[in-house]
Formats: sequence, C-alpha cells, structure tokens
Amino acid sequence: MKILKYHIFSGLRDKGGSWLDSVEGLETAIERIRQLSEKSPGRYYVFCAKTLQPLASIDTSNTKQDESRKIDSMGWKIGATHHPSAEYAKFK
Repeated sequence: MKILKYHIFSGLRDKGGSWLDSVEGLETAIERIRQLSEKSPGRYYVFCAKTLQPLASIDTSNTKQDESRKIDSMGWKIGATHHPSAEYAKFK
C-alpha cells in the first residue's frame, strides 16, 4: 500500500497561503501542523498532494479561541466531517 503525500500550508487558505512542507502520511501531517502551531501560532492547513483537497486545519492565531476555531484532540477543526481513519473529508 502506497502512503500518500500531504502538503502543509500556513496563512489564509483562500488568499495566498504559504507552502511550508510535504510529508508522507495523514497522521504525520496532522502532527506536523500541531507542532508548527505550538511553535508559532497561526493558521495551518493540510492538503492531499494527489487530489489537492484540503483535509485538516488548525488555527491558533488568537489566544482566546471561539467555537469556530477550536480543535479536537486529533487536531481536526470541530465541525469538520473527518475521521482519522478516513482518507478524505469535506472541508468546512
């Protein structure tokens, strides 16, 4: 089974986000955006390199998070329809 690559971006998703890294495996990508957000608060996104679909995001740009910016323990934006075992998800 081939492991998919994922691209990691920072900034605004719709307005010129900056590419940061490519990693193999979705769980690795999620862990990487968690690490990046702890080191430097901001918005981070994971895209599948094959389909270019956005799969996960984390936003730590505000120290006081509102409901739309909270993440669950896996790093997924609350309200997103993704489960770690699923390959793709709808991005909210």
